[in-house]
Amino acid sequence: MAMRETIRSLRIYFFIVSLIMGTATLAGLNGQGGTLPKEIAIVGMLFALSYLIIAIKLESFLANKLTFVYSTLAATAILAGVVFWGESSAGRVSGILPFGIKLLIMWYLYKNIKRLSTEQGKPSIKPSSNQNPE
Repeated sequence: MAMRETIRSLRIYFFIVSLIMGTATLAGLNGQGGTLPKEIAIVGMLFALSYLIIAIKLESFLANKLTFVYSTLAATAILAGVVFWGESSAGRVSGILPFGIKLLIMWYLYKNIKRLSTEQGKPSIKPSSNQNPE
């Protein structure tokens, strides 16, 4: 039997991701992050802030602003890909494990957000405008 996340547990996950992202990017801004450029560290900090906002207002986002949550998850996965590409082109092959973990976390959060929004009666994908309501 699979574990089913609740709004409360997902809120905790988003808070933890925000805390980890914020700490890692703060280390990058302080020069302790290795090869991470300052610009990417600043973008990472903005994502950490987005995750904190999602954690605080998760219930209202599930009801009204689902696109913001999906966009944040997708953009974070893209940023992880850019960082992985930058590290691998610089010769650092050790970045595959953190990249894989980040993608798994984003997939897990996406899957549970989609399920919770569907359970609350909000469809996860808007229906096409070409469909006739008849």
